[in-house]
Amino acid sequence: MIDTISLSKFLSRYCNVKGDSLKKITHEEVKVLFPELSRAKDKALRTKSEILSYIKSNKEDLLYGRILLVSDGHYIIPYFTPVLSTELEDEMQVERHAEPGIKVDDEHYDYSKLNEYELRQLLRRKFSSPRNQTCARRELHDRGISITKKYRRNDYKIKLEEE
Repeated sequence: MIDTISLSKFLSRYCNVKGDSLKKITHEEVKVLFPELSRAKDKALRTKSEILSYIKSNKEDLLYGRILLVSDGHYIIPYFTPVLSTELEDEMQVERHAEPGIKVDDEHYDYSKLNEYELRQLLRRKFSSPRNQTCARRELHDRGISITKKYRRNDYKIKLEEE
């Protein structure tokens, strides 16, 4: 299999063009719309033998990515990879400021007035302080509500042992 890139991906990556209409664009339309894109070979590579002979003659350029084989679905045309300008007019300086850490304050609840659902939510909350969790656990225990799950298989084993 010959490694090619589709014309729509080539235009979106190197020319920053986006849209659904890119799927239908052809090499001839690209030649008119983007004259700054230079082709390595103006003639389209139609057969597999033409493609392989071109690859053999330009092996280094293809390996280093200077030339890309671009397919529009019908024909494959080699394009020179557009050079992206990386020169900056001024040097960029990034200033980073340390943000203060987030402190979770203990919220003081009247645990006797909270219902069972609210107490269980205090236990499940990710950012709840440990003090709130222990007080909620104590209140549930004082009300006689079990926090842990009871497994029926243990009861079943006990019944079997008693028999």
